[in-house]
Amino acid sequence: MLGRPSCAVPAALRLSVFCDIGSSRAGRGAGSMLTLPPGAGADQRGLSRYIKKKQLDPLVTYVGPVLEARRQLVKAGKLVGQDAAAARSMLRTGALDGVRDNIRALGEYSVQNSQAQQQTADDLVRAFFQAIQAFDYTLFQAQRSGTHTPPAAEAHLQDTLGTLDRLLATVPRTIVDEAQAKVDMIDASKQSLEEEDAAALAASKRLTQLLARSPQT
Repeated sequence: MLGRPSCAVPAALRLSVFCDIGSSRAGRGAGSMLTLPPGAGADQRGLSRYIKKKQLDPLVTYVGPVLEARRQLVKAGKLVGQDAAAARSMLRTGALDGVRDNIRALGEYSVQNSQAQQQTADDLVRAFFQAIQAFDYTLFQAQRSGTHTPPAAEAHLQDTLGTLDRLLATVPRTIVDEAQAKVDMIDASKQSLEEEDAAALAASKRLTQLLARSPQT
């Protein structure tokens, strides 16, 4: 079972705001229905073998949101030097909302499909959360101080993307391609709708201007 990672920031600064990335219950469930506390005794941990685990959805249903989350991370990175608050907001919305469950699911599938050992999967999942939380923390510092985002933010972002790519590398290529095709199709549909809305808005403005110029009767 892949446990919940701890925040990769100084203990004195472990505020809940750094640990809430991707923690929405709207995300797909993965893992056990009960998590034993780290200090649980051997008898309690022994019970975990009897705890029924949630049935995972097909792997492709997790890969798509993770691919979209990667795109969103790249977009957030482009805001780093402009608006730290906006970049932080992007880490908590869209595909990154609920990313915890999707990442854990990829980790579990990598073990089930013999693409990674349990410890390797645990390390990949943990590394992703530590990297994204460190990225968020540097953004928080910039937001709080009102200064430019430190160069470390870019390094943490690259660490986040790198660990995400290593986790995606455990997924069979055919499944990644299938999920990518679906993501591209959805994005194309969104772009088409946005273009139609923009065209309709422009036409409405032109009509308003023409009516304003028309002689009054």
